[in-house]
Amino acid sequence: MLRYLRFTAVLALAALAFAPTTGCKEAATLLENVGGTNMLSQFNDALGANLLATPSVSKFLDAGAVDMVKRGITSEVAKASGMPMPSDGVDLAAVLKEKNMDAAGVQGFKDSADKACKDVALSPDATKGMMSMINGVLKGL
Repeated sequence: MLRYLRFTAVLALAALAFAPTTGCKEAATLLENVGGTNMLSQFNDALGANLLATPSVSKFLDAGAVDMVKRGITSEVAKASGMPMPSDGVDLAAVLKEKNMDAAGVQGFKDSADKACKDVALSPDATKGMMSMINGVLKGL
């Protein structure tokens, strides 16, 4: 009987020792959900093309401003992922506020971002995370 109790105690301790590695996994960061820096770059390229092709947005954002938006997206994803900001970190909200987009421009930006998520086939979790981050920035305009 004593051997059985010892065996049970050792088994319980072993189960506790392995619980963190076999239990719940940590929530992925936005950058991880997106698929890493390569997929973020692809998203940014698709977003840039979509913004320039959307008349309600392109009347406010030229190619230079779109480049700043792309860098701002990268900075926002880094911030949301708890990572250090890129050395050329750009404040996306500041860039967009400076452009004084009207309601149609803001909606066109949202639509362009949603289309970019589909263009690069982001997962539903990544799309939700990106759009939540973008909507948060646009809400402050």
